[in-house]
Amino acid sequence: AHRASGKPRTKLRAVDFEKIVTENIFYGDGGLRKSQIIQNQLIDHYVPFLPLERQHAKECIRTYLRSRDLAAVKDESLIEEILAELLYFPASDPVFSKSGCKRLEQKTDVALAEWKARK
Repeated sequence: AHRASGKPRTKLRAVDFEKIVTENIFYGDGGLRKSQIIQNQLIDHYVPFLPLERQHAKECIRTYLRSRDLAAVKDESLIEEILAELLYFPASDPVFSKSGCKRLEQKTDVALAEWKARK
């Protein structure tokens, strides 16, 4: 909804998600509404974890490469190669990575080994 409205991700605040998250937790299928943690009101605040957009995935890769091999960080083609291998969603506008930063580290290790073999 926020993306469709054109609101940039950097301008979103936790309050922008509160209604969506709360409704899904209490009323959604498979939600937590019957769990003890909800019934006993043990949750004070919900923190939404947003999927990575391409530029965020790129930063995850760069950060990880810095910890592994400084020369590789400068090779933009290696980073683009890794980004091209990712799966994105939704099908109608594939802008979100199905992989988080941890999964990107594994993919980057494989790509880095192949990159070093080519050098």
